[in-house]
Amino acid sequence: MIYTTVSWQRLYIAKDFHYVGNVNSYNNCITQFFAWLFGLSMTVDFGGEEYSVDKRSYIRLINSIGTSATIENVVQYKIFQPNLVGPSQESLSKMRDLIDPQDSRALFRKLAKAIEDGNSTEATAMIYRGAQLDTSYYVREGNLLSFGSVTEDLKQEQAYSFNVLYGPPIVQAANKANDLVVGALRKAGVNSCTGKKYIFRRQILGVRRRHEIQPVWSQVAPGRYGYTLGLSERSTVHVQDEEENKVSYRVNGDNRLEVM
Repeated sequence: MIYTTVSWQRLYIAKDFHYVGNVNSYNNCITQFFAWLFGLSMTVDFGGEEYSVDKRSYIRLINSIGTSATIENVVQYKIFQPNLVGPSQESLSKMRDLIDPQDSRALFRKLAKAIEDGNSTEATAMIYRGAQLDTSYYVREGNLLSFGSVTEDLKQEQAYSFNVLYGPPIVQAANKANDLVVGALRKAGVNSCTGKKYIFRRQILGVRRRHEIQPVWSQVAPGRYGYTLGLSERSTVHVQDEEENKVSYRVNGDNRLEVM
């Protein structure tokens, strides 16, 4: 399979998890129009997705993997064939090491959501397109995924109790017994295979309310506005967060989680 990612304003191409190369691409309607108008571009099908690419840049790409394309016959290669890339041309580089880190991070978030949703096809595509693979995140039972902290987006004034699994994508996929995604992650060369489970609890210890006098902009007379003193109430919620029953896990040879 051929996978593509637009990054650094170029199109990066991989065959499965092997990086093939990149080509100058036109990624918005304005540049696409003028490149077409001046005969600089051509439309190429990469694994079922069409992109507008620079002709000369594309010629350099396909000639680097064994063809003899010229500006006169390059239209013969408007479908990028996976069999153009033989074992001898496959690079040891990974897409995730070459594209913009921000793009790799965005693909990682899509990968995490696909794993959580059980969408193996989408998850595998994100892996091969260059998603970060060794970054850990939080799966919080009954709450949204968190890529920052276990308390991210939680309401300060609310009590909580839920199970947490913290770990990289391969740990999350193994927890769901998703052998297809775990296998793809192993092939892509993941380094981190450990995580931890625990229960997160937040208790409300108390609420402190206080009144404050503050200036308020208001109408003080017909047609006149100014500051008056008003009384407002502020509340401070005191909470206690705890992580209970913490257990560390790793992904074993059967693609399942086992206690470390």
